[in-house]
Amino acid sequence: MSLEPEEFRRLRHAELLLDTERTTEAIERLGPLAATRPDEAWVQAVWARALVAAERYEEALSAARRALAVDSGHQVAWLMAARALRRLTRHDEAVRHCADAIRALPDRAPVHREYAISLLDGPGGGLPEEAYRAASEAIRLDPQQAAGHYLLGLAAQRLHPGFRWGPVAVAAFEEALRLDPEFTPARNTLAVIQLGSGRVGEAARGFAASAAADPQQGIYQHNVQVVALRLVSRLRWIALAALVVCGGVGSAMFPEPLGHRLTANAVLTSALLLAWALWWAGTLRPLPKPVRATVFRLVRTRGSVRLGAIGVGVGSACGLIAAAVPLPDPGWYGLLWFVGLVTQAVLILVAGQVSRARLAELRRTGEAVSRRDFRPAGPPGPRPPFAPESPPGATPPGRSEG
Repeated sequence: MSLEPEEFRRLRHAELLLDTERTTEAIERLGPLAATRPDEAWVQAVWARALVAAERYEEALSAARRALAVDSGHQVAWLMAARALRRLTRHDEAVRHCADAIRALPDRAPVHREYAISLLDGPGGGLPEEAYRAASEAIRLDPQQAAGHYLLGLAAQRLHPGFRWGPVAVAAFEEALRLDPEFTPARNTLAVIQLGSGRVGEAARGFAASAAADPQQGIYQHNVQVVALRLVSRLRWIALAALVVCGGVGSAMFPEPLGHRLTANAVLTSALLLAWALWWAGTLRPLPKPVRATVFRLVRTRGSVRLGAIGVGVGSACGLIAAAVPLPDPGWYGLLWFVGLVTQAVLILVAGQVSRARLAELRRTGEAVSRRDFRPAGPPGPRPPFAPESPPGATPPGRSEG
């Protein structure tokens, strides 16, 4: 059954509205047509897409199935049914549905990508071995699509987050970004890996770029706050060293003449200022100005980062006083040591708790990925029986192009 010209225009207009995320308008535009054309696969598939965007998943699943009953080869209908099943947490059905979709459309890369997503989306980390194979097939069919490489990286990361599979995951994420520099999920996940390996500056750049590209995604904003807290918290080691060394030297030199004590204070103060300058030069100065501005803004405005900064500030102030001021009684050095260390430790601990509570809230509202963000857990199940390979189309780890 063919569409009338006016129906065709309405359907195409609804697709354009969905492309621009104007879901409510698309629903209004398409609803009457979907009601009068239950036996038109294209109409029902687009209607299912609109319902998925509107989070009406049961209705979307029904519409997708109506489309497939008319045309079992309609790709959009297969994909929308899979997404609706996942949103309804019917993970096993979603996997079986995608397996049926592959049998119906074995040469369609989007179907293999959807299968990989469904395999990764299950409880306990899903089925990463099968997801790796599905993503590999999607890349073979369409090597220029960044999402396939990203899914391959996620699967490799869950297979074994160590030296064997880690380089494969990193190469896949980097290839996804090479193909699409605006692909924020790959950039964010790569920054997670960088943060876990101690490359805090690179992670800060990645998180800030992801948050700027997609400001509505709560997990990206959270990650920027975490890396800002990590950058600020590095100062605590300088404060700790200053309190221990300056307190010890000040107490030991208390009986000495004031001139000798002032000389020691000058040396200690110079060393402390040099340590702060090295922290600035090695930690914040290499960051691009927009990233530094983001860190400073978070210090001023975000609770967890501000608490950590206050704790480090109190510890640093106590260290500076111990270094620069010849105190009138040795007991003052012990008091500064106690106040500085305890305040710093308690506020940094509270900042971490606030940050974790925020992450838990993001997960409850569905804005965060289902795995741990900074230290991914080991894979559920045994290591797969095949050796890791570089993702198709990507440069193998340790080998340069050309």
